[in-house]
Amino acid sequence: MTRTITAGVASALLMLTASTVALAVNDEDFLRTAIETNLAEIAAGEMAQEKGMSAAVKTYGEELVADHMTANEEATKLATMASVTVSTAPSAEDQAASERMGALSGDEFDREFASHMAMGHEKAIALFEDKADDGDNAVSAFAKATLPTLEKHLATAQALTGSDGTAMAPGSDMSAPVTAATDTGSTAPEAGAPFEGANSFTEDQARDLVAAAGYSDVSSLARDDKGIWRGTAKSTSGDVSIAVDYKGNVVPGNT
Repeated sequence: MTRTITAGVASALLMLTASTVALAVNDEDFLRTAIETNLAEIAAGEMAQEKGMSAAVKTYGEELVADHMTANEEATKLATMASVTVSTAPSAEDQAASERMGALSGDEFDREFASHMAMGHEKAIALFEDKADDGDNAVSAFAKATLPTLEKHLATAQALTGSDGTAMAPGSDMSAPVTAATDTGSTAPEAGAPFEGANSFTEDQARDLVAAAGYSDVSSLARDDKGIWRGTAKSTSGDVSIAVDYKGNVVPGNT
């Protein structure tokens, strides 16, 4: 995978002259964002190797570090040759997410890490796809060459979380997906949900589950003494109360 990136960008760099190259503003913005993203993924991968509970998470962390270091080297070369000033640290948003993950441990860390990687790589793929289709220069060539690696990373993250948009049951070592529920005709919550029990979902994860179930404007989430996250949200039929149990069931109504 690393060789694929390097070969693709080596060809792209031939498209640049030895002198400073003037890039379009959107190319400059893309390189800045790409480099910040790489730095964030490298930091996340290093954290996964240190804090990950499952072997799969640790191995994924190693892959992230290796591939994003390679991609970052190539992006930095492009930026340097074009005299583009770039950041040397992840974005403030990614740094905040890293701090949140750093406070977690065990299954809770693994779950949050995998979920964050899935969402992050979805955003990165959208960014790189737009640039790959935007013109025929070294920057778009770099974006095109990097896409297969990002897609592989996304697939791994989705496998660790169970599938796109699902969460994992506590203690499952990420092997048993739990699908969120919705009142809009998709998968219904299990009979008897919400279930009481130790709930290792963070507030952000509970919020993501509710959003994935088709609700919007999630607010006032708080975990009660029975381990159930409760709050309010908007559905197609109006405002509803929401409960999220430790299994990931999202249950509307006063339960």
